[in-house]
Amino acid sequence: MKKYYMLIIVLCFLFQTSNAVAVLALPLNVGDVYTYNKYNSVGSVWKETITGIDTVNISGLEYIQAEFWNTHRDAQYNTAIFRSTDTGVYAPSGTPFLQVAPIGTSWSFSDTWADTGLTGTQITKIISVESVTVPYGVFDNAYVHQVYFDFDDPSLDNSAYWYDYLVPGVGYVKQVDYTWTTGAPVITELATVSSIPAPATAFLFVAGIIGLIGIRKNGDVRSV
Repeated sequence: MKKYYMLIIVLCFLFQTSNAVAVLALPLNVGDVYTYNKYNSVGSVWKETITGIDTVNISGLEYIQAEFWNTHRDAQYNTAIFRSTDTGVYAPSGTPFLQVAPIGTSWSFSDTWADTGLTGTQITKIISVESVTVPYGVFDNAYVHQVYFDFDDPSLDNSAYWYDYLVPGVGYVKQVDYTWTTGAPVITELATVSSIPAPATAFLFVAGIIGLIGIRKNGDVRSV
């Protein structure tokens, strides 16, 4: 789903084991909370959080399950499962969402666009490694991913580009999303990284499920 895998997901984060040696591309642990400032071209400002809530073992590999709140300002709740290494972030299928790779590296995977049910291919290319400044800090090694969606329906134009910034050892720090409908960007910037105790994490997961049920009743849930 658009941006959810990045974010994706989008943002888009592996449980770091105690014997890990390499610097993980996205080192989100259970209980870690990534808080992002988000704002759009008309002056709306809100916060999005990504929280590590559980670990999942798939084919002998350990993944982290993360929950996402407020991607679109409407109390949206989603969860996703990711695995991270020192070279990138991967879905259980092995598909990379984000990579630490040479400039010019590109890849794609089949997907659906948001909650429209429209099918197509999400295409990603690393276009630069550059410095980036966000509220959380200044980094000089951000891998900039240019992403767009190519619809299967030939009557539809490709989506606008969005840009994801990945800093190895820190994670997803920024996104510039040129929205399909208006072309004006929505900016996402990492503001804080914190941790919560394990019992509180479990409570958040249950609360999220309950909240999601309530949101669905109101018809407000949208995929990223």
